Amino acid sequence: MQGKSIEYNDNRLALYCAQQGKCAITGQPLVIGDIHYHHKTRRADGGDDKYSNLVLINQDVHILLHAVHAETISYYLQKFSLNSRQKDKLNRPRKRLNLTLSNHKDFVVLKKI
Repeated sequence: MQGKSIEYNDNRLALYCAQQGKCAITGQPLVIGDIHYHHKTRRADGGDDKYSNLVLINQDVHILLHAVHAETISYYLQKFSLNSRQKDKLNRPRKRLNLTLSNHKDFVVLKKI
């Protein structure tokens, strides 16, 4: 990827192989153009491009992971129909992003803290 570090590009390939081409949250196969690499610790907060700081996810899951508006969250929750394990996998990085967790039909709702 142009404009990204060599480490980032190497880790993208390694993550794809390690995750068997599947989204870390939903477990669904990823397709070209729909793959996003989420930094567990944001680069703005001192995160880096190390393998341990990246996770491979679906583009729409990435939108949901960062969503703060109830309408957006509701839309994507309906779209994915996540089970409890998937919701837990989604809530962990949301918590790291300081998005509050509470019940929203069994899930999350949010305000920035």
